[in-house]
Order: sequence, then structure tokens, then C-alpha cells
Amino acid sequence: MNYHAIEHKITLDGSSTLYAPQYNQHYHSVHGALNESMHVFIQAGLKAVPPE
Repeated sequence: MNYHAIEHKITLDGSSTLYAPQYNQHYHSVHGALNESMHVFIQAGLKAVPPE
């Protein structure tokens, strides 16, 4: 079997993510958990709710 190493990386806000070099992909945002959560949940959620 051909196994590829997964690397542990520290993001810009100090939180952690995993990096798969064979795909050149990070599991979470390299900007950090807070920025990712703000973008995915807060900003996207506010756009989905129509103004009153």
C-alpha cells in the first residue's frame, strides 16, 4: 500500500489544521478557526436571512 504523510500545521490564529502534501490541501482554513467559522457560519448565515 502507498501511504502518504499527513502533516500538522499551525494556522495564522494559532489553531491547528491538517495538511495533505500529495493533494496540496489543508483540511481547515490556513487563516484559522475563528476566521473560518466567521466566514462559513456567521457571514453565510446572515446572508441567508432576509432583512426585516
